Amino acid sequence: MQKSLKITLLLICQGARQEYPCSKGLEGFCEEFGLGRRQGSKRFFTLNEIERIKAILLSQGGMDWRTDPDSLNDLTRAETCQISDNEKDTNRRVRDERVAIKTLAGKPLKLAQGDLMLPPGSNLDVNWRWVAEHARHDSVLVIENWECFDDSDYVDLIQGIEGNPLILFRGDPACYRNDHSKMLLETLGLPVFAFVDFDPRGIVIAQSLPGFVSMISPPADELNALLAKGNRERYSLQYSGIIGYLEKLEDPGLKQIWGIISRHSKALPQETFVKKPPSRLN
Repeated sequence: MQKSLKITLLLICQGARQEYPCSKGLEGFCEEFGLGRRQGSKRFFTLNEIERIKAILLSQGGMDWRTDPDSLNDLTRAETCQISDNEKDTNRRVRDERVAIKTLAGKPLKLAQGDLMLPPGSNLDVNWRWVAEHARHDSVLVIENWECFDDSDYVDLIQGIEGNPLILFRGDPACYRNDHSKMLLETLGLPVFAFVDFDPRGIVIAQSLPGFVSMISPPADELNALLAKGNRERYSLQYSGIIGYLEKLEDPGLKQIWGIISRHSKALPQETFVKKPPSRLN
């Protein structure tokens, strides 16, 4: 039984009304169990039918009819198992409120009262609130894409950053949420360096980071040479949607980088700068 149908049935069981808008899930349920009477775009249920729905909801969906529908939005999967037979009935995502962090090659993570040296190619998965409270770094380096974050030890371009910045993965819809990394930056209040794609969207991402001070980029002549071989289609697809924003850039460094990108009208992925040794290519 799908979560959306469970919520509809909970509303039917708990509501004072006896009529409800038709939906594909509800219609299939009613046809399967011979419940309700359809009239136009609504389906009507008798009190006896609602009692039957309560029993079916428990036997088929593993859920008590008195369950608050809103409770499914914020529970962990383990907590959801206490009220449903399907741990995925919650809207809360796996890794909720967590971020991925690491440091530059050979430098320690400075957290709480100690320093931690991570194994090469590894990172920590931590609650962002804990990081905000315990991090002892003096700056943050945000990396846009996971592969570059994962292989940051092989990106020479970022190794020359002064000090010991905390490296933070910006996030991705499939794992770590972007808004959690953003909330961490806002709470830390530290200078933020951005290592992003060299394309319209990358410029926008860099500018939007709380505490942004600089975008990591190679020298102008090198960037020009790389962009000459860049991706024109990707540039065009991004540019049309955010041209107004790009025309209002205020940061001098971003304006200079954007000027080079726009002259070529091509995009360059940040993965270009990952230089793995031959033994790591397979």
